[in-house]
Amino acid sequence: MKFFARIIIILAVVNAVPAAELSSVLTADVLAKRSFELPQGVYTTGNFTIPKHFTLEFAPGAVISVNKDAVLTVDGTIQSSLQKIFAGDGKVTGKLQNTTVYPEWFGALGDDKSDDTAALQQAASLASSSYARHLTI
Repeated sequence: MKFFARIIIILAVVNAVPAAELSSVLTADVLAKRSFELPQGVYTTGNFTIPKHFTLEFAPGAVISVNKDAVLTVDGTIQSSLQKIFAGDGKVTGKLQNTTVYPEWFGALGDDKSDDTAALQQAASLASSSYARHLTI
């Protein structure tokens, strides 16, 4: 049994996706383009702004983790499926150009078992400052 437990732990470590700094991926050259697909992985950030003209597409498993006391300002457009794309103790705000904001982006599951209060609050906060001010639950 111990042998199998070690194999599972090794597989978990091998399959873990290391975190990268968001600014090392979304460089000035990338932000000068119209869009970019963020690959699977966790991207940490301090204060950072996604500009109005820019569309950030999230591949399955791509997540931006906002550091504590930091602000991610999203003035552009987000394209993502109904998956968690924002994490961390920081704040996500901005004049998002989307027509709607989804609580799933902040980790809401809607399974009647999980407490989705924080995710709903974060999504509502982003929606209140977004282009269309529309939250879809």
